[in-house]
Amino acid sequence: MKGEWIMKTNITANEALKVAQKYHEKYKIPGIISDDINNSVQFYESFFNVKGFVWLVLSDLKDNCYEGSDEFTIVISDEKSEVEFVLDNNGISQYPHIHIEPEMTDEEFEEIFGNDEKENWKVRKWIYYSGNKNYYKWEAEIETYKKLDAKLYS
Repeated sequence: MKGEWIMKTNITANEALKVAQKYHEKYKIPGIISDDINNSVQFYESFFNVKGFVWLVLSDLKDNCYEGSDEFTIVISDEKSEVEFVLDNNGISQYPHIHIEPEMTDEEFEEIFGNDEKENWKVRKWIYYSGNKNYYKWEAEIETYKKLDAKLYS
């Protein structure tokens, strides 16, 4: 039609959802992705630190006790048809597909954070192993903070 503007994307909303679901499963992103693209997928012509069009796929956190959002956001480049990064529930970029050697063993991690509720513990562990170790200093109680400090900086 005359005067109608058509945007040419590399992938569709359904394809973006599939990319996100595979990434979600592979990297154990917290939360649940709805199969309904109207509820879980958003399109943007531009997005911070991503070249070209972007698809955002939301992973809803159930019973989120943290301040901030109640979702993780998987940011997908339309041009590359792959995940660029994940925004955690505080809007902090995480890169689980980029391997970072953890500074703690699973046993040390459980010793410090083992008393958290199960879902919150999984979120904390995912963020820690995604490379944002300072996150725990902000969230931890005083005694837990002292234990973490001793482990990380001893």
